[in-house]
Amino acid sequence: MKKSSKKHLLTSIGLSLVLVGTSTPGASATAHSETAKSISPVYAFKGATLTGTNFSGEELAGKPAVLWFWAPWCVKCLVAAPDVRALAKSFKGKVKVIGIPGLAPVNDMKQFVKKTRTSNFVHVPDTDGTIWLHFEIPVQSSFIFMTSKGTISRQLGDLSKADLFKRTRQLIKKS
Repeated sequence: MKKSSKKHLLTSIGLSLVLVGTSTPGASATAHSETAKSISPVYAFKGATLTGTNFSGEELAGKPAVLWFWAPWCVKCLVAAPDVRALAKSFKGKVKVIGIPGLAPVNDMKQFVKKTRTSNFVHVPDTDGTIWLHFEIPVQSSFIFMTSKGTISRQLGDLSKADLFKRTRQLIKKS
């Protein structure tokens, strides 16, 4: 092969690699996931829980879920905590409730859970903001309502207890 042909081939391969690396986020993962497992990219998050066990968003596949994004210093989150605790208790076995604390040290998150008695559901700390970014959450207290098929509805800002329960009942109907 001529030197110029090799150079052209290497340039083409390099350009292809760059284009693959800059494709739409989740596009190649979506094709691969649908072929391999039929898992939506919405489940592509993971972390360790506040109790130290590993958690993967894929655990939510096939189940309706409510994700609560909170911060331990947030007054609105402190007010919402009893409602979310009641939600987890009332819908146990029907809906997975997952807390996604962020914007603070893990020890502060643990103290918040203890103070608010919200240990009746799993909390996955997001100390670097990747889960919040994944779900496009700019503010706490916010919620993601996720159907069993991975379709999400985003609630930015707090909800009353009545609205939280109403949205969760609607979520169950859609799942």
